Amino acid sequence: MARGKKGKRAEICVYCDRVAVTRDHVPPKAIFPKPHPSTLVSVPCCRACNQAFSADDQYFSVTVPTRHDVEGNEGALQVMQTGLRGLFRPEAKGFRTAILSRLETVNLVTPSGIFLGEGLRTEVDYERLDRVVRRTVRGLYFREYHARLPKTTQISAMIDSSFNEAEVAARNGRDRVVDWLRECPPRVIQAGVFHYWHRLDNDSPENGAWLLVFYDRVWYLVTTASSERKQ
Repeated sequence: MARGKKGKRAEICVYCDRVAVTRDHVPPKAIFPKPHPSTLVSVPCCRACNQAFSADDQYFSVTVPTRHDVEGNEGALQVMQTGLRGLFRPEAKGFRTAILSRLETVNLVTPSGIFLGEGLRTEVDYERLDRVVRRTVRGLYFREYHARLPKTTQISAMIDSSFNEAEVAARNGRDRVVDWLRECPPRVIQAGVFHYWHRLDNDSPENGAWLLVFYDRVWYLVTTASSERKQ
């Protein structure tokens, strides 16, 4: 730890080596409906990192609650309504334009082939979502173990919809990891909004797996590995 004012030890940003002057919520506070619960997780963060995360956090909080598979989740509905109202603020013009430019009209068809009419679909930038998830795992690691993951740690995030059913062996491997994680009780930050499981390699705490669940429907499987292990 560095020294701050009056000789007090200053906290270091979880994401870099600069002195922390603020807190970063993991996952982003905006995914939680108001009033926010007292259980939100925040970690030490420098101003530069905090500001750099802002755009991705906004994208995450607008995109994830509007997924078709979270329909009916009260928390997601409240966050979606707040996010959509925010799109029409004057200062959100650039973000609004970016979102609307990705909308396209599609035919809605049931699995049995019944045509339901037309609807809107947006092309999702999954890399932006993954960046938020990878950062969230760094923050949650700090919360759980009171230590920072090394900057060289390799973090891989996989959303449920990116699981390829054709890759049977890989899918079975992922399922085994999920089952292993769920042997332990989850950490619930807010019921129906966000909870997670995590386990680490006993011999190398840098290596581990995390299962993050948003709105009870959006599942992310995340693995962490030391750079040496990846080589």
